[in-house]
Amino acid sequence: GHLTVELSLAGNGRYRENNYEAAVACYEEAIAICEESECPSVGPSVGPVAGVLAKWVGASEGASSTRQNLIRLRYNLARALHRLERWSEARHQATAVLVLDRSYVNAYALRAQAAMAAFDWAPAQVDWDRLIAMVAGQQHHLVDDETFSAWQKRRDECSHQASLGNYEALELPRLSSLESVRRAYRDLARKWHPDKHQQKSRDHQERATRRFNRLREAFEAIGDEVSKRAYDAVLLLCDGRPLSPCADINQGSGDFRTASSARSAASGSSGDLGNGRGRSRAAELFARQPAPGSGSVDEGDEDFGESHSSGRTVAHAPAP
Repeated sequence: GHLTVELSLAGNGRYRENNYEAAVACYEEAIAICEESECPSVGPSVGPVAGVLAKWVGASEGASSTRQNLIRLRYNLARALHRLERWSEARHQATAVLVLDRSYVNAYALRAQAAMAAFDWAPAQVDWDRLIAMVAGQQHHLVDDETFSAWQKRRDECSHQASLGNYEALELPRLSSLESVRRAYRDLARKWHPDKHQQKSRDHQERATRRFNRLREAFEAIGDEVSKRAYDAVLLLCDGRPLSPCADINQGSGDFRTASSARSAASGSSGDLGNGRGRSRAAELFARQPAPGSGSVDEGDEDFGESHSSGRTVAHAPAP
């Protein structure tokens, strides 16, 4: 109704002013009014996905206008939540949009970007791949060439991050020395250890945990002489070069994320990160280091553009 549109416009105004908390409040109130007025017997949704499914799957055609309003409101809400670095909530709201409209391409882009911001690469990769396939299948009719190119670059970035090898995860050139590996692990573990992020939001805590777990996984693979030599042997085998103490550490652009078979042959370990000598080595190395204060973590902001979904009752939030 009229109040829903007014709240949406107010939210867009707050969004334009970079007052994202106020924008979130406007959108949430508009969603509650919109849902309650259309489906009073069900009441406000208890969750961004469950509530949407309960109310709108199989909804009558007479509810089409309200459905379109909800799609826009939830998308705008997801955008504002993303700006606030509330990535988990943004992903939930984007999912709710896609329950209502599977062709809403901007919701895929937003959900993928929120997952990337949280260092959750696998689901982000799935969304980017699905999105690129959808748009390519429509000969770019859904978005302009510039937006499509930007999405492709994001997908490539996500794919690169998801496939980082153990040296790359530690921000090192391939075949770096054992001393360099241990030093890099110490420095990065201090930065990303979950204990250093306990005072931050849940989303930032989860992001730090994902990054720290990846660092620990890399250190398990190349953090001692035996496992590192086995891992390096696999890398050099793929390059067609013999293992040499004088190997050029700068040659090559990537490595394997794991070399569990090589490590098992060399050390008899199972490669399980949850148990065994490797984990104790990583924990002990980190425990010996001082615990400086954690630094701030910067994350880029993205504009996902206007949606090309049908209907125009509720406007999209403008780009800041």
